[in-house]
Amino acid sequence: MPVYKDENAKKNPWYYVIEAGKGKQRKRKKKRGFKTKKEAHAAMVEAENALNKGTYVEPSKMTIADFMQSWLGSKKHSVGKTTYENYERPTRLHIVPFLGKIELFELTEEDCLKFVHHLRVEKEFMSRTVKDYFKVLRAALDWGVLKGMIAKNVTRLIDMPKVEKQEIQVWDADQVRAFDAQISKHREYVAFLLAYAAGLREGEILGARWKDLDFEEKTLSIVQTLSHDGKELSAGAKTDSGSRLVSLDDKTIAELKRRKRMVAAEKLHAGAAYQDNDLIVCTSIGTPILPRNLLRTFYRVRDAAGLPEITIHDLRHTHATLLLKQGVHPKIVSERLGHASIKITLDLYSHILPNMQKETADQFGKKLFGTN
Repeated sequence: MPVYKDENAKKNPWYYVIEAGKGKQRKRKKKRGFKTKKEAHAAMVEAENALNKGTYVEPSKMTIADFMQSWLGSKKHSVGKTTYENYERPTRLHIVPFLGKIELFELTEEDCLKFVHHLRVEKEFMSRTVKDYFKVLRAALDWGVLKGMIAKNVTRLIDMPKVEKQEIQVWDADQVRAFDAQISKHREYVAFLLAYAAGLREGEILGARWKDLDFEEKTLSIVQTLSHDGKELSAGAKTDSGSRLVSLDDKTIAELKRRKRMVAAEKLHAGAAYQDNDLIVCTSIGTPILPRNLLRTFYRVRDAAGLPEITIHDLRHTHATLLLKQGVHPKIVSERLGHASIKITLDLYSHILPNMQKETADQFGKKLFGTN
């Protein structure tokens, strides 16, 4: 049978229908969610071949989150404690938060590639960690195939991630000051300030609460984050190291005080319409700000200022790089960024260390021997 297009579907409108069984047992099988007619047709052919071979698997509504829990349950008493923890932790902290809502039958190669990108670029994990977490997802899906829950493991269609190290793009101090001057009057100024003045991730900024801020001690506790799609506030940081106390400079504290007065006025004006999530960075009615909206603002102001093209996440890298160039110990930088270990920090910013070593050697020679 041909494939069809659902004209009312906003995305992935193509679907196919096939017939399975014989006589009175004959039933129609429908599968939706394809971007193009070609994709739907290829999937239909694959399903028909599976029917002919007797390997067809009936689609279910099980999500990746439920599937991963079933897989972990099967491993609970069949592997050692350490091995189980190596499965459970990445599942709970990374696989389920990123892929959990996707239905098992809808998981694609593209989803898996986005997951790898998320781990390396957004979470800043080293290549070995990315591979280890990818292996967990692959092992779970292999189990799903073995149990007849899915027909194929889509991670087997792509290579095991070999993440090439990319040089981080950052701004220098003058460029940060230029951006700061351009963005300082914007309503969401504090969001960007917390990125390049405190090294916070976007999700950490958008999830930060007033009760986590100590004006007297000038510190902010990172204990809540907003999901990358802007739909969910977590009940805690994504990792143990991510839960941390970050010291803030006087300028940032002053801007946060100004922000608090502004939010209080907006809350009073909105009245019953205000949704109080205790968020520092929120809309005028208290709801979370979508990450994509913050991104649009960043690109607009960045381009208007004629600054080099870096991403909003690179503001965090800029913070770390400026600290290291100022001679701050990498251990302190690692703690401010919430890295799991100093090795991650050194791996990310090793490109600036050779210059730092040269400057250190010159300063040492000058002080000890009086050389230039």
